[in-house]
Amino acid sequence: MMQSKWDLIALIATGCVLVTSALVGGDEARAEPLRVTVAVSTALTDETLLSLSRQSQALSARLVVKGLPLTDEEKATLISRGHFALPHEIQTENRALVRAGFSRLASYAQKGIVLTVDPVFFRERAIAFVPTVVFALEGREVRLTGFTNLKNAARYGAKKTDDVAMKNALLTFAGDAP
Repeated sequence: MMQSKWDLIALIATGCVLVTSALVGGDEARAEPLRVTVAVSTALTDETLLSLSRQSQALSARLVVKGLPLTDEEKATLISRGHFALPHEIQTENRALVRAGFSRLASYAQKGIVLTVDPVFFRERAIAFVPTVVFALEGREVRLTGFTNLKNAARYGAKKTDDVAMKNALLTFAGDAP
């Protein structure tokens, strides 16, 4: 028996939510979206980085690098020094090398190449080769190395996975919705 008009409103609202969930597929509505991250290096050509950056921005993917874009000489210099045990002058030189790396990141941004520094992403996945495209869906990942076209990578990944949900997400990402 209804207690008041508020009970009736709550019942109607609950029914609407249940009907809406059934129409859109309640589980699908709460499903985690496909996350796409492209691991790159500044050793790739600017043209390749710009192409991947444009695709990433258009497709809501992330473009990540392992660290600051330093030259091999700058990296060797920093590695050879125990920074905090050094005299102030050497620490200042070290900071100048790091600033140079950030300056290079800014120059990439001016070219339209949007990079995120994320060494943890590389370490957790033991990424050794770039570009590596990582498609992640609800705790599962498909990793593909060597692709410079994200949609083609998704199509290839869809062919190689037995996971139906991942396959459908990859095909949808590629624009080939099942």
